Amino acid sequence: GQQKIEAKSAAKAVPEPEPEPEPEPEPEPEPEVEWTSKLVVGGAYTTGNTENKSFNLQFTSDRKTDTLHTSFDMRYFYAESSGDQDTNRFTTGLGNDWLVPDSRWFYFARTRYTFDEEQSWTHRASIHGGPGYHLIEQDDFTLDLRAGAGFTKEWDLDADRPELLFGVEIDWSITDKQELSADSTIYPELNDTGQFRVVNNVGWSIMLDEELNFSLNAGLQHEYQSDVSGGDKKNDLRITAGLGIEF
Repeated sequence: GQQKIEAKSAAKAVPEPEPEPEPEPEPEPEPEVEWTSKLVVGGAYTTGNTENKSFNLQFTSDRKTDTLHTSFDMRYFYAESSGDQDTNRFTTGLGNDWLVPDSRWFYFARTRYTFDEEQSWTHRASIHGGPGYHLIEQDDFTLDLRAGAGFTKEWDLDADRPELLFGVEIDWSITDKQELSADSTIYPELNDTGQFRVVNNVGWSIMLDEELNFSLNAGLQHEYQSDVSGGDKKNDLRITAGLGIEF
């Protein structure tokens, strides 16, 4: 009888096997960051003592992650007065900002090509790069500073110009439906001290239909070049308006 009791006690003393740990759930894949794009079309026609026609087309696309911000734009402008062409201009640009996590500093590179029949250079291509700094970072307002260097080539004039770059950019969400963006960049020449060009842009949009992503847009593009040839004007100003759709 004693042996049976000891056997039962020994059997009770055997530890039960520990349950196997449950497998950890697989981490959910990060959502793919998509491009945000907008197409804006505008035009005007007036008649009277003079007949004026104008047309503008703009396409912009933007993609941002924690470490990279890529932007692309393409713009076309055409205008004529009394049958004479005033403007026939196409420009496209690509830019990358390499962001530094937990830092206000970033690095950028930009390239642009412009065709303009009313300019003495007709074709212009440029590339620039350097560091940037997020001076103000808020949910509804950002202000960035940029400084760098690059190179611009103008065909027909056979001009090759190394340049510096100093710029400021603003993005402001005025309300849930209104946005304002502006930038100003100066490009001092390195080969010819005292000569420079300045590029200014302002864009405003208001959402008209949130379901269709339909918006009203207006913009201003201004360029100043201190050294021009022939009878070219130093200032070039365009004001545009149009209806846009985001997708």
